Amino acid sequence: MKNVGIAANLNKENALSTVKGIVSWLEGRGMTAILETRTSAAIGREGFSLAELPSRCELIVALGGDGTLLAIARHACRAKIPVLGVNLGGLGFLTELTVSDLIPTLERIVEKGPAVEERMMLEACIEDSCGRVASKYVCLNDAVINKSAFSRAVQINMWISNEYVGTFLADGLIVSTPTGSTAYSLSAGGPIIKPTIRALIATPICPHTLAVRPLVFSEDEELKVEVLVEKSEVTLTMDGQEGRRLERGERVLFRRANESTLLVSCGGRSFYEVMRTKLGWGGLAKR
Repeated sequence: MKNVGIAANLNKENALSTVKGIVSWLEGRGMTAILETRTSAAIGREGFSLAELPSRCELIVALGGDGTLLAIARHACRAKIPVLGVNLGGLGFLTELTVSDLIPTLERIVEKGPAVEERMMLEACIEDSCGRVASKYVCLNDAVINKSAFSRAVQINMWISNEYVGTFLADGLIVSTPTGSTAYSLSAGGPIIKPTIRALIATPICPHTLAVRPLVFSEDEELKVEVLVEKSEVTLTMDGQEGRRLERGERVLFRRANESTLLVSCGGRSFYEVMRTKLGWGGLAKR
């Protein structure tokens, strides 16, 4: 391994000092640190955009929280570059590696190569009233169809693999990957799914009937959604970071993306241990 990319959320405490420490460690071993634009500017070096970064390195270190990793994943997946997430504060469900464990982990990666876990991603295609693709997005966690703060509940029609599933009133809909099952979907009452399970989840947001519950469907199936609104008051948001308003007559087609995210596995705690310790699953102490 010769080139390692670094992208950091500089609003996090100790982010800048951690960047400098990684750069010094890499260069001390004859490797090159390739920095994201804002990260590089903070230490007075040349940098590259997140879109350019994956093509210039063999590993990307994401310093910050889950949001930082999600932003990098949308670009790294296209070049199939593994991402090492480092938690600089907060819950950090995806970025579970701590700063104190970073250098020992990098040493193991340099010596043996990265052990990676492939995570499926979600694709959302917005189709116009004629069935033409108007916009396309890819994300790692979830896509959210949400009404504006001042609009009424929206009517949502759903099809899976072109078979009509049903129509319901709700504040919106979350479509998530297993990786995203512990994010917004969980807060809305969705199930926890182990990230390596190949499935997708549709979780209604505050549905106006007890009959509408979260739905898990196969990775090989496609979910089509039509939102009936009077005005353009509904948005589609991917990983909480990009998207756009949905216009009247548009439909959204959700399916497993061709791309996948390669997350570096640190060989530490299992998914169930992380779930228990970070989410407090179970509640009662072990006797």
